Amino acid sequence: MHFSVSLIVARLTNVTVAKWTLLYTFISPPLFLDWEYIYRKAAERLSIQQSVAKANIILYACLAAIAMEHCVFCLPMAYLKFIASQRVDRLLEDDFPLLAEEEYSLFVIDLLLFGSLAAFTICIPGLQLILVYVYFWYGHPWSELYDKPV
Repeated sequence: MHFSVSLIVARLTNVTVAKWTLLYTFISPPLFLDWEYIYRKAAERLSIQQSVAKANIILYACLAAIAMEHCVFCLPMAYLKFIASQRVDRLLEDDFPLLAEEEYSLFVIDLLLFGSLAAFTICIPGLQLILVYVYFWYGHPWSELYDKPV
């Protein structure tokens, strides 16, 4: 899924890149597809502002793909929550009280499900976005251009 989304985004933004390099986006947003790379590949047919806009589209699309993949990876935990809730409802219908261990296991399932959804769909992409912008503003070889109007 991630590879196909990355390939589609690269084609929609008219960025030519080797398909194997898109595998890097599994780990991190594509820092190698920065505005300067897009500007050079376009043989200066694009302005710097257009190159920055394309780089931002690629960045946001890859972060969205990472967040969607993490949601998909949480589906087994959601299924476990559904099955456990059904079991509890069936037990409570027959007037069986829940044991302390069962209540604790439901708490752990909820904690894992909602904690992983929050961490993997909000915190990790947010942290990656912050790190990418710190790199582009301070670590990139052309970062001084961000301080000057172009």
